This record gives sequence, C-alpha cells and structure tokens, in this order.
Amino acid sequence: MNNYFIAIKLPSDIVASVFSVGAQINEFSKSTIVSYENLHISLKFLGGALSDRQVEEVKSALQSIKSKIFLIQLRGIGAFPSQQFARVIWLGVEESKPLFGLRKQIDAVLPPLSQADVHNFVPHLTLSRIISVFDKLKMARFFKLYKKTDFGVFEVKEFYFMMSKTSKIRTTYEVLASYSLVN
Repeated sequence: MNNYFIAIKLPSDIVASVFSVGAQINEFSKSTIVSYENLHISLKFLGGALSDRQVEEVKSALQSIKSKIFLIQLRGIGAFPSQQFARVIWLGVEESKPLFGLRKQIDAVLPPLSQADVHNFVPHLTLSRIISVFDKLKMARFFKLYKKTDFGVFEVKEFYFMMSKTSKIRTTYEVLASYSLVN
C-alpha cells in the first residue's frame, strides 16, 4: 500500500542521537522502530488514493510555496494516545511560527486534499509503533527520563513530497520532489 505525505527530513547528526534513544524502546515493548533513514517530521498526510495526475498536481502546487529557512528545536518524548496507553512513541517538536506558517501554506495550495489529513497538526517525529508493552515500569521511567530532554536544533532548508510503500516486511520511503526554502 502507498501513502503520500509532505515532510521535513532530519540532518544525519540529529538522526544519530535520536535513533540511539529510539533503540531503547525495545527494552520495554514489542514494537516497530522507525528505521534510521525513514525518520522525518510529517507536515501533511495526503493518504493513499492519489492518481498519477493528482501526484503531478501536488508537485506543481507545492512549487508555489515561498517560506524562509527556519530552525526546529527537538525536545521531549511522548506517546499517542497517551503515555499510559502508548501506541506511537514520538519525539517532540517545539512550537514554531515558521513551521506552522509552512503548514498553513501547504494547506492553502492543496485545498482539495485538505480533508485527507483529519487530525490537528501536532508536529512530531515518530520513533516507534508499539505492538505490546511487557514492562510498564521501565516504560514509565523511559518517558520520565526523556520528557524534557533537548535533542538538538537544526535548520530547515527544504521540505519533501514523499511516498511510503508498506509491505509485510517493511516500509520504504521515496522522495517524489524536494522544495527549497529561501534565505
């Protein structure tokens, strides 16, 4: 199955520090850890039902976005729907006007697809999808330890239109187009 989304990729130095923390999740749960090369911050999920024509329309529409280069601060670890009933463990992204501004521009140029993304925009980086938890105490300690941890700051110079392909074995990501931000 294919899904389409718009995302920010992380620089390799940030990915290395984040990935080492994410690996600890298997100490208290059976989970699917997001692979090193697939870590990203989703800006907008478009779903899986895009025709070839719609893919080309998205590529074209995103070219009109004019946003300046900005910084993102990564801080803290949490879970959806909650830490007690974790299904997704995520790394937090500090609120940022430029980040929300970029998302707003994306929404503006893709109005027919806006309904595909039904959730409020909560910027985060998915580390793992939990299948089952076998040590709730260790999980609680993990969340407490990393609740306010600073994972670094990086400069966002571009964003990407991407496609994920999910099979029984793994999920792979393909960049369909990249868009540079301006100084």
